[in-house]
Amino acid sequence: DTAWAGEISLIDTQSTASDDSNMYYYYDSGERASKYNFYVELDSTEGLAEALRYLPHVQRVDLLEASVPDEEKDALMEERPDVDFLWWVRFGRWTVRSDIQVFSSLLGGSEKEPRFGANDLAPLFKYCRHLKALDLGHNNLQDLTLLATLPELQVLILADNPWLKDISPLANLTELRYLELFACMRISDLSPLRALTKLEDVNLCHEYMLTDPAIFDDMPNLTAVAAHMGGYSHWEEAHEVLPQRKRRDPHGLLQLPRGVRL
Repeated sequence: DTAWAGEISLIDTQSTASDDSNMYYYYDSGERASKYNFYVELDSTEGLAEALRYLPHVQRVDLLEASVPDEEKDALMEERPDVDFLWWVRFGRWTVRSDIQVFSSLLGGSEKEPRFGANDLAPLFKYCRHLKALDLGHNNLQDLTLLATLPELQVLILADNPWLKDISPLANLTELRYLELFACMRISDLSPLRALTKLEDVNLCHEYMLTDPAIFDDMPNLTAVAAHMGGYSHWEEAHEVLPQRKRRDPHGLLQLPRGVRL
């Protein structure tokens, strides 16, 4: 049998019932398990997987004081996908807590700066599940599959990822309000954006080829669009699609309505 060596503190978030008979589940073997929701703080993962069997309603496990390799993180998350695990996440040149809500790679596109791909950033996508704002501009992203696991994202900047072609995973990010895809010139299919009905501001500038402005039809909250739509012939269509909305064009190809400021 594996001994559980970690220090543990439990906080009952549902009840302070004094009747012991109501505070536990009993298995056929006679083993007893907690019936209530708990926050668990540990300094070791030794025996944790086994211990979680007796905490079926645990909500969060704090492992910031423990050293948890990625393989063990994966196993724990697979075993208990309902638990919010808090641990340190290391990738590229960064170390962050898994409960962060905002992250930026802080790259400006300089030739002297490194660019990171999806594999380099995979731990960020996999373990930081509560991200709401994410700036990954000026990188070398090609595969956005893991982004689809971040349903809470509201702000996403993917500007100047020159090898990015497929944006279909973005269709799962239905909470997005702000999206930047400028200077991603290899993207040819923007249809996944149709699912982003909460978008308020989208930037598709810098030689971006947008040939179907009708993708904005089902975005009632959209108030600002910046885009190159494949030439002057498409600007008239854009005006028809967005008659009451602000239209931003930093290169002067589109006349802004009076009072609209960039």
